[in-house]
This record gives sequence, structure tokens and C-alpha cells, in this order.
Amino acid sequence: MVTSRALMYQTWYPFNVSTSPTFEIIQITQVIATFRISALSFALLHLYANLVCIACTQLHKIKDALLHVKQKDMEPEYNKGDGIPTEGDEQRMQNEVKDIVRHHQQVFRYLQTMQDYTNSIIGGILLFLMLMTCTAAFTAVLNLGDTTDMTQSIMVYVGAMCVAFVYCGFGTLLADTFDSVRHAAWNSDWVGTPVTYQKSISFIIMISIKGFELKAWKVVSVSNSTFMSSRAVASWSKASCLGLALRNARWFESSWGKKFSHEILAIVWDRCPPSIVMHLGSYDR
Repeated sequence: MVTSRALMYQTWYPFNVSTSPTFEIIQITQVIATFRISALSFALLHLYANLVCIACTQLHKIKDALLHVKQKDMEPEYNKGDGIPTEGDEQRMQNEVKDIVRHHQQVFRYLQTMQDYTNSIIGGILLFLMLMTCTAAFTAVLNLGDTTDMTQSIMVYVGAMCVAFVYCGFGTLLADTFDSVRHAAWNSDWVGTPVTYQKSISFIIMISIKGFELKAWKVVSVSNSTFMSSRAVASWSKASCLGLALRNARWFESSWGKKFSHEILAIVWDRCPPSIVMHLGSYDR
């Protein structure tokens, strides 16, 4: 790489980078950029995963408490064997369900705070990953036959898609865990309990029915469904089609400037989605 004066990343600069010390400075900046992108992609990913895991752990504790609160309180003591819990048992049941409701409110406030502080960060990262996948796919197609450049582009594409999948996967995990609290409350042994106990259970169910979804910029849901339907997944086919079109198009120069002809190989044209074919007409540059 040093002897051939080849950069670690094939990029364009408006000046000659093959001479010293420009070449060495550019190499250093690309190494620093690699570490910064890695920190942006993986350090924030670990923090995001920890925040989601903390929330899911607390929600699982609420589920376990709901499913065991009555069994633990009613089974040991019964009033003269008639199956009716004593006043002390009812009071303990009510106190425990109050603690569960307070715990649920605290977790819900934690989720809202996490949403407020991370929605713009997650949105920016997902947008960056989408642009990275599109650029990597386009670059890979334009460098067909160059093993080194194609390998770099494919590795960047796969890495960006994996990171986006982890973000969306944890978002789906959090939404499903939050919704499962509602099912745990409904499946708890609440039949025959005092009205105050049932009101507390219904309160948890009503809050859980609304659901919770992490959203990027408070607009786009961070979930597997969004990941599968996003344009990032379709970036490879669209970028490859456009790349092949550019490789097989005829460029010519006239007195009026450069123009791009739409004489593309039939096999490439047939592979292009309609949304791309509509925009591959002639244009002035």
C-alpha cells in the first residue's frame, strides 16, 4: 500500500495525494476516521443495548410479581378453612399490587426519558447506516472485477446492515416485553379479589394496551418491521441496477456539454425496478 501509494479507502480529493507528506497525512486521517466510525457504530450500540436490557429486566420483574402476588399471599392462611383470605392477607395483597403499580410507573417514566434522549441519536445513526449501505452497494457494482474494492464494499455493506438489524431487533424486543405485561396482568389470579385490587390490575392493563415503541425522531418506529420494509434493505438491488446502468451506458461529449444517453443493455434495463427506470432518461450535466 505504501510503495504503490494506494490509499486505505479509495476516495477522491481535489489535490494530488501521492506525494509526501500529503499521502501520509491522508492515511493518518483515514485511520482516525475508521476508529471514530467504529466508536460511533459500536460504542453507542452497546449503550443502547444496555438501556433496553435494563428496561426489559424490570418489565420481567413486574410480570413475575403479577403472576405470583396472590398465590403467595392467599395459600398460607385461610379463615377457618372456608377458602376466604383473611383481612391481613387482603391488606398484604393490596400493598404488593400498589408496589407493582408504582414500579410499573417508574419503568414507564424511564422508557419515556430514554425515548426523549435517544430518539434523535438513533435516527441519525439509522440514516447514516442507510446511506452507508446504499453507497457501499453502488461502489461494489462500479468496481466489478476489482477484488479488493469489492471486498471492502461488501464488508461495509454487511456490517452496516448488521448494526441496523441490532438496533431494530432490540426495539422490537422492548415493545414485545412491554406488551407482555398486559398479558401477565390479565392472566394473574385476580378473580374474586377485592375491587381495589382489580382496579390496580386494570390500571396496569390500560397503560400496557397503549404499547410502547422506540422511535427515531419520534416518527419512525425502530423495529424489525421497519427494518424489513425500509429502503436500506432494497439498496443493494437499486444501487446495483444503477451501477450496471452507468457501466454500460454510452458517454459522449459535444459542444453543449456532457450528456448521458439512456442506451443501456437490455439485460440491465430489465433488472431495474420501475422507480429507477423512470429516472434514467437523458439529462444535461
